[in-house]
Order: sequence, then structure tokens, then C-alpha cells
Amino acid sequence: MCFIWNIIAIELLLTTSGDKIVDTLPTRVETFLEWLNNWEQANYKKRIREIYKIRNNFSHNGKRDLVQISDLLFSDILVLNVLLNIVKHPKIFGSKEDLIKFSKKIEAEHLLGLKPKIRPKTFRALLPLFSDEDYQTI
Repeated sequence: MCFIWNIIAIELLLTTSGDKIVDTLPTRVETFLEWLNNWEQANYKKRIREIYKIRNNFSHNGKRDLVQISDLLFSDILVLNVLLNIVKHPKIFGSKEDLIKFSKKIEAEHLLGLKPKIRPKTFRALLPLFSDEDYQTI
């Protein structure tokens, strides 16, 4: 159930009515995390689409067995880091509308091939390392 709550939290924070969530969610999360060295290498956008589809299969078709521990831990990392940067920057992110505008500005920078200027240099990331034991005991 924690997995579902994580995905719902990210959806509520970063999407609005009318968004095609399977496409919008990875792009909006990207605005908070793509500066990480491993964003492209780890193929986060693809992974976010995958866990969103797993969420849909769980929610709409009752397929709980599709949710893996790795999906839960990945969704934990996403929620942790998006919230970390929102809370750390209350003057920038005073509302959901501010989050969406910020994301769209970052998307525009990417589209135009501009050097990043919008994202604060004070963005941070926590990337916990999970042990084999973590995967066995959850």
C-alpha cells in the first residue's frame, strides 16, 4: 500500500487535471532530479512510466503481485527528493501552481537548449543505498 501512496503523492504534487499523467509525471519529476549524475544512465523517466503503469494495474485491476520491493524503494526515493526540494525552497514553491510553472520553465530551457538557470543551485538529493537485506526484510 505504501507504493500506491507514494505514487499518489507525486501525482497530487506534480500533475493537474487534464494532464496525461504517464507522460507528464516523468517530465515533472525530471525537473527536480535530472541534474543528478545518474538521471540518464539510470533511465529514470522510463522507470517512472513503468511504476505508474504498475500503479494503474494495482489500482484498477487489483494486480498487487506486480509491485516489487524495488518499485516501492524507487518510489520512496522519488517522493523523498521531490518533497526535500519543495520544502527547502518555500519562497519558490508556495503553491502547486508554482510547482507546475517551475517545471514548465525547466522544460522550456531543455527544449531551447539553454544553459540551466531556473533551478536553484541549492537543490539537494538523498540517494539511499539499499542492501540485499533491505530487499529481503521489506
